[in-house]
Amino acid sequence: MNFLDSAVTLTLNGFSQVSWSFDYAMVFFASAHLAKGGIFMAVLWWWWFKDGNKKFDYRERVISALLSAFVAVAAGRILAIILPFRARPLHETSIDFLPPLGMTSNVLEGWSSFPSDHAVLFFSLSVSLFFLSRKLGLCALAYTVFLIAFPRIYIGFHYASDILVGGIIGAGIGLLGNSRIVVDNVSRRVLGCANSTPALFYPVLFLLTFQIAEMFESTREGIKFAVHVYEQACLPNESLVLK
Repeated sequence: MNFLDSAVTLTLNGFSQVSWSFDYAMVFFASAHLAKGGIFMAVLWWWWFKDGNKKFDYRERVISALLSAFVAVAAGRILAIILPFRARPLHETSIDFLPPLGMTSNVLEGWSSFPSDHAVLFFSLSVSLFFLSRKLGLCALAYTVFLIAFPRIYIGFHYASDILVGGIIGAGIGLLGNSRIVVDNVSRRVLGCANSTPALFYPVLFLLTFQIAEMFESTREGIKFAVHVYEQACLPNESLVLK
């Protein structure tokens, strides 16, 4: 653990269990999908149906934001898997971390903290919102820093460097996803599907925004269940073994 991570983590942890209301607020914002992805997806849906001369430009940007978010979630998870494992502050045995009130110490145990997939996703979305409105982008960035990233450091889910690196990766994905070449060659073609096959497009769009809002949690659980069923099916059936 470097000096920055140590200083930030231990300083913030000094306030743990001092205020019941503050601790529970931090736990809520760190864990409630509605307060994170739900709000961002609601904002994108609002821009999708916003009327005006730039209606189709808005929709292209919304599609770019969603595509960037999808890539961000995938990138964050892949990097966390392939990079060397890093225990979360909450589980780090070398520091005497005091969990905030309302936290259980075994949550996310076995999951690497680096980089923060939340930071990758929500900094990507914040950058994407800049292309719709600078004021909205600034508000989204502030919301991400103070009500998404900060709580995850405070409750011991991440070190500061997890957030910093994840934020840089996410911002880069957001910028690339909103580049002119992507908007013209990808987002515009996807928007064409909304006009040609709306009966198919909108259910898919709804499911995508729902999954992004919950960071594909139900999809992950479904995959884990399928893997478990497959592993159980591959086990030899003892009742059929001849004795």
